[in-house]
Amino acid sequence: MLKNSPLISVIPQRPVEDFGTFSRFEGNPVPYEHEFYSTVFKGIFSLDLTNAGVFLKQQRAGRQNLPEDFKPTKDLTVKESDFWLSKEARIKRVKDVIEVLPHLAGGAMQARHLTRVAPSLVVLGTFKTASHLFSHLARETKGQPDLHLEALKETITKHKALLVGKVFIGLEKGFMEHLEQALKELSKELAEVEFYTNVFEAVTEFSKTITAVVPDTPS
Repeated sequence: MLKNSPLISVIPQRPVEDFGTFSRFEGNPVPYEHEFYSTVFKGIFSLDLTNAGVFLKQQRAGRQNLPEDFKPTKDLTVKESDFWLSKEARIKRVKDVIEVLPHLAGGAMQARHLTRVAPSLVVLGTFKTASHLFSHLARETKGQPDLHLEALKETITKHKALLVGKVFIGLEKGFMEHLEQALKELSKELAEVEFYTNVFEAVTEFSKTITAVVPDTPS
């Protein structure tokens, strides 16, 4: 089960209004208003590994994924009103969701403005809890977006018992460059932290840990 938050600007922004026209082959051009802004967004997402690739017929709000007359195929395991894919298929689904992060594109009128929407900073970890422990790390410092390093360190240390494996951090070169050295030092200080100087490598290494944490049988 995938959950994600809206993307919210880390720092306050006042959009700038602009006007343009949509020209047609016939008739008069159509004026329209356009708002421009440039900012850094923060957002969180989580995957419930026990429910990945699981489908339900329970008649409960937000729980029914399948119609009552659904006929399971041979690749599905059936238990009462629950159906789930093989472990290999569930692992692939989880990996596909994670590995696409560095390649996110589209939206934000990208064709016209060449807007980048893929993350330039990621903090990834597997925890034995449904709480979103990294939800408070992005902050504003002197009018600029920043990462609260002390909060990150405290979260990892405080919830070490809930952490499965390591925390993978990826930071793109040229983005929040003041964080690079501090994150390198944090990875040396805490054995639970792996730091990479690009998002792709951090995501790739984190994805390699998925096979070991997806349960054989969903709960």
